[in-house]
Amino acid sequence: MLCKRINIPQNNRFNKRLLSYEKAKSRVSWAYESVNAGKAPVVKFGIRGKTLCVYFPLNGETLDEKYKVETVESAKYAAVPCMYRIKNERRLRYAKELIGTVCSSVGLTKGETKGEDYYTPYENTDALIAKNLIKELTVSATDAQIGRAKQEGRIRVVDSVSVSEVNSLISNEVAAAAIEESREHATGKKGIVNVDTLSVNFNSGDTVTVQSLKEKKLIAPSVGQVKLLARGNPDKVLHVELQDYSMDAVKMILATGGSVKRC
Repeated sequence: MLCKRINIPQNNRFNKRLLSYEKAKSRVSWAYESVNAGKAPVVKFGIRGKTLCVYFPLNGETLDEKYKVETVESAKYAAVPCMYRIKNERRLRYAKELIGTVCSSVGLTKGETKGEDYYTPYENTDALIAKNLIKELTVSATDAQIGRAKQEGRIRVVDSVSVSEVNSLISNEVAAAAIEESREHATGKKGIVNVDTLSVNFNSGDTVTVQSLKEKKLIAPSVGQVKLLARGNPDKVLHVELQDYSMDAVKMILATGGSVKRC
């Protein structure tokens, strides 16, 4: 978990103020860190890509809309189903508010701030490999894992899908886990493309890249990074390799039998 914290951008800090609450105890594993008050869960957090995600034992439907939380359906997070992504200083501030809400609900009182911070000087992946903090592995299980998710019904494949129905087919947790991450880092102007645009302009089985979008004149020649958004009723099996995605767009690609890679 430590090397994951080092490998996130500097604006994704998270102050360890939870441990300033009396009786709050931290437990660290490779995948995540959790803080409990006795047997009561207070918070769990982990890294997704380069984003710090915090999981709370709250009902997202009862929270103010400003928090923009996500509900996680995985059994691993059953006790803390409310996920919040720390992307900027404002979200960091809101996360602290949610911590206060949880601590009050379990009867914790605030003590002296211990000062430890979930911020460690940023180091890129190559630097961490050089220090033997992480190892570079070739992962070949992704296709098998996705195939198993389809067999188990966690990814339901259909001929065509709409934004309104895609959430009933695939959960956020499964969709996020199905994204293949690449160490390539694109540069250049940012552009946006919708899923239904891909479905109209590509054939089933095609691989969609920035270059192929330029060749079809779907983006300007100066664009070097593309975000895919959900829209319409896509009906093609596409293998998409772009730089950013809305979660619903990922689900729509997966639900029609395709694959998603973040470059």
